[in-house]
Amino acid sequence: MTNPNRQRYLERKKKTPPLNKKLVVEKEDNMGLMALFAAVSFIASILFFVVNIHKIDISNFGLFQLIAIATALWFLIPIKWYRKNFTMSYYEYVIFNIISFAPTSIVLLFILNLNLNGSPYVETYKVKNFDPYERKYVFHLTDGKYEEEEYLRTIYDDDFPNIKGVQEYSIKFSDGYFGLRVIEEKSAH
Repeated sequence: MTNPNRQRYLERKKKTPPLNKKLVVEKEDNMGLMALFAAVSFIASILFFVVNIHKIDISNFGLFQLIAIATALWFLIPIKWYRKNFTMSYYEYVIFNIISFAPTSIVLLFILNLNLNGSPYVETYKVKNFDPYERKYVFHLTDGKYEEEEYLRTIYDDDFPNIKGVQEYSIKFSDGYFGLRVIEEKSAH
């Protein structure tokens, strides 16, 4: 003799319940190319930053602010626009905006800023003293100019091997199209 509850359980188990329409995938996952694009653009953006960041007068905090603003701007595009063409979840939307679209847009901004700049001008300062390190020299300028921006006062050993008798330090700038100064050349003489 079987328990009536057990009998009802076995009968319900034989019938599969209908799936909720929200759980049914309507189209095939097509995010493979988007994931490849995100990975390639992230790696290319990082390589661009490593190679070219010394050419733009921007601090680490300024770069962080630009990336945060670009990320916020990409989040203004609604996810439903992405979902029209891709099977993108909300998590993919967040990840792609942070690691792909925002850094790529900053790289494009930097490329335009580097290529569309105004006429160059030179700033020259007296050198108070300099600190030699293993592969670079950091200059201390009179009046404490650029004391917070060490990257502007640094010359690497490959660029300027003879440092003895230096009295002046010059930086050749040009104003970029988007307001970021481009560092064209640094010299000590």
